Amino acid sequence: MVNAKTLVTTGFDERERVMATQAESVVESPGGPPPAGGDEAGNGDKGWSRGRVAILVLAIAALVAVFFLTRAPEPEEAAAPAQTTPRNYEIYIDPETGFSLEHPDTWIPIRRPEGNQRLVLSAGGQSTVSVRFNENEQPVNNVADLEKVREVTDRIAGPSGVQVLKREALTVNGMPTIYYLSRFTDEASGQKGVNAQHFIFQGTNMYILLFQGFPEEDFDRLAPEFDRIRASFHGDPDYVAPETPAEPPPPPPG
Repeated sequence: MVNAKTLVTTGFDERERVMATQAESVVESPGGPPPAGGDEAGNGDKGWSRGRVAILVLAIAALVAVFFLTRAPEPEEAAAPAQTTPRNYEIYIDPETGFSLEHPDTWIPIRRPEGNQRLVLSAGGQSTVSVRFNENEQPVNNVADLEKVREVTDRIAGPSGVQVLKREALTVNGMPTIYYLSRFTDEASGQKGVNAQHFIFQGTNMYILLFQGFPEEDFDRLAPEFDRIRASFHGDPDYVAPETPAEPPPPPPG
């Protein structure tokens, strides 16, 4: 007889073959003499065969039960790690436009939200993180649409005196984005600084996320924090900029 250990260590197809062979050998074997008297209808041989088959079925059921009770559980698919706010970070949510980002809790706002300028954080020294909001005339819903606004973003990111080092189309949390890396020179001190500017689009909403490292050496030191902030940035898809009020008509001549 195949014991429980054998069933556990063989594969599923092998177990079926062993069980079928075992059942066939028992049913076809001549066995011992029928019990005295047989059954009430005189079918003693049939009663004996049915009893042996019933015992065999029960034994197989018991072995299968042992297998399922002792088999190791199937491994579950590993879940993706939860996106949690780092311990020394806090979440900023703009009260008007609804965008949000996470930043180190020691980087404090140095300017109140006003007009299009929604956030300015001090990253230490003269380095900053800022967010501006603008309403775009044309909706930008995918990376292919970025070509429609590239002339405008080129003009904003590369004014006179700014050296654009890199321009790249990408996405930030699913939002089509044009990224510019540039170097500038401060006229007062002659020191150089680095800008990493992101034009992030969500329909007709445009967010300008700017990381500024000044002096230039600070940018490399702050780059890991800048990357984390960018990865945490989310716009508010339900925000609709209020309509600009029409200018009042000129007063009638006196």
